[in-house]
Amino acid sequence: MLLNDSLNFYCIKLLVFWYSNQMACVRWRNSTSSAFHIGNGTKQGGVLSPYLFTYYVRDIISSIVNCGVGCHVGEYCMNLFAYADNMVLLAPAWSAMQKMLTILKIVCTKCDFVINTQKTVCMVVNPKCSSKSLCVSFPQFALDQKLEFVTSFKYLGHVFVNNMSDSVDIEKEMRNILHDVTC
Repeated sequence: MLLNDSLNFYCIKLLVFWYSNQMACVRWRNSTSSAFHIGNGTKQGGVLSPYLFTYYVRDIISSIVNCGVGCHVGEYCMNLFAYADNMVLLAPAWSAMQKMLTILKIVCTKCDFVINTQKTVCMVVNPKCSSKSLCVSFPQFALDQKLEFVTSFKYLGHVFVNNMSDSVDIEKEMRNILHDVTC
């Protein structure tokens, strides 16, 4: 990808050497493990890591964002929230979500990404007025396997619930505050 964007060949060679010759060890309490080779990946906390990761996933992000499918707010299409490797897709209908998942699968295959379907879930947000609900059950979404439907999920430390209530998240934060005060 870096070569395709005409980045300096010698800079790329340096990055390849640097990342293919990484060594690490694990320190726990007063013990340190033997050094071992790290075959791939960016360094957690490394200065270049966010840039390189963003560079690597940009095709995935732009494919979803530019597909035109999603929840429209005014003139803007809101269909993807992404922070590092945590992504949330938003769609107003089952068919729109399946279309985005299909695009995601195609682009991930092209980029040699593996989607962890064990950590991938689906949630249908219930309308405030249940009489406005057109459907109460939906076919399962498919990537390499069927995805689980949930009534809540955690994203970047916050709990999202299908009834759009924030009481679960607020209660969690209150417990954390009380725990901090009592300690």
